[in-house]
Amino acid sequence: MTFLNRFQLREKYPDVDYRNAFGDLYSLSLFYCMALAPQEYRPPDSITDAITLTPEGTTWARSLSSEFPNLTPAETKLAVFMVFSHQELFIDIEGSSVEVLQNALNFEILSRAIRFPWVFGRYCTIDIMTFGQIIWQNCLMKK
Repeated sequence: MTFLNRFQLREKYPDVDYRNAFGDLYSLSLFYCMALAPQEYRPPDSITDAITLTPEGTTWARSLSSEFPNLTPAETKLAVFMVFSHQELFIDIEGSSVEVLQNALNFEILSRAIRFPWVFGRYCTIDIMTFGQIIWQNCLMKK
């Protein structure tokens, strides 16, 4: 596996909609990573259909399922989603639903199923979504 620099990545992924979806999904994965959830927390089943895994992600999911057989499909996919990538993407950007994941996260926050202990002030979804887009743009969009 050879790593790609930002110019090679921009050439490999020329579609702006794809890059925007990538930024949105990455932002949502950061949000889930920063959340605090009680030990009995179970992610909603809608996450199972909203997250589509790449072959590499499916390999990781199988490994998790064999290591932790009590995980639900939603828990397994959410765990892989939170990792997002290693040397390859674990998430199929085009096959995953940003809207469903945003709605699930919104519901989880409003129902207080998950919480965010902001140490340095308050953030909103827009800030995190913008943060993900900035990361993506810094990686790929500079000339």
